Amino acid sequence: MTAPPHAKGHEPLLDVRGLSVAFPGRQGWIPVVEDMDVRIMPGEVVGIVGESGCGKSSLALALLGLLPRWAGARVTGQAFFDGAELLSLDPKAMRRVRGDRIAMIPQDPMGALNPLFAVGSQVEEAILAHGRANGAQPRKQALELLGSVRLDDPETRARQYPHELSGGMRQRVVGAIAMAGGPDLLIADEPTTALDVTVQAQYLDLLRDLQRSRGLSILFITHDLGVVATLCDRVIVMYAGRKVEEASVSDLFASPRHWYTRALLDSVPPLLEDRDELATIPGTPPRPESTLAGCRFAPRCPNGAAKCREEEPVLAAAGESSVCRCWFPLPERHRDG
Repeated sequence: MTAPPHAKGHEPLLDVRGLSVAFPGRQGWIPVVEDMDVRIMPGEVVGIVGESGCGKSSLALALLGLLPRWAGARVTGQAFFDGAELLSLDPKAMRRVRGDRIAMIPQDPMGALNPLFAVGSQVEEAILAHGRANGAQPRKQALELLGSVRLDDPETRARQYPHELSGGMRQRVVGAIAMAGGPDLLIADEPTTALDVTVQAQYLDLLRDLQRSRGLSILFITHDLGVVATLCDRVIVMYAGRKVEEASVSDLFASPRHWYTRALLDSVPPLLEDRDELATIPGTPPRPESTLAGCRFAPRCPNGAAKCREEEPVLAAAGESSVCRCWFPLPERHRDG
């Protein structure tokens, strides 16, 4: 397995090696994530991008031990956080890590918040649960947290219930709850999907400020390449459960190497160009239970050859800091200066 190099002498905060997730099906195990490597350095923002159903959220839930037990998921591989192996932790030990060291912002804040309690009390509960209460002042700390995520008039908002807040406000509340334990790593699972463009920009600016002021590492899961360009330092592109490309954001946008990445970039609506039609990717991703030989993107790839349909490509170096899973990658573009 080839991985992008990092600066010598620096250890990753999160080091995921060969992580796979599969669910039981009628004909055997159905893989949804296969052989994923993810490395996040202290203070780094790494994005994972791909179409819905590619395994992004399953990867995040597996790292935190939050895959539903009734589903009977099988998780293999290794995931080291600050040197400790996450996947081997018992539930009690995982609860000490989850929230305190690694926190998660979910995609649906309305589903994450309890509709029967005011949002301020829910932030207080998180502070108490993580042992962060300073004497008898959890209420004061909750208001400070709500203010830190730029929620206007925290005292009034703290008395309100989730249904009384807008989507952007609710997303800020779950952000405050995530920050209650003082985490080192924040996993954000498509937190801007339901927000309009203006509120989305404000929320991304907030995340970047929190990352800089607190030295957070962030794993940002999204299908929106515009968000990746705004927030992330490095990006992993997933397709059908596998990593197909990884590069710095600047390299990925300037010189994508995988044909799927190129197609994703082409499908972003342009702001200043006139087009009669938006570019689309023909076909659909393969179902997890399918048994396609060769490259999984080959049926949709404009450059697919016989070898692509017969033999699966390996993840290989595609530049100084990039990797790509493609037999015939796009040529590297050299930028001036």
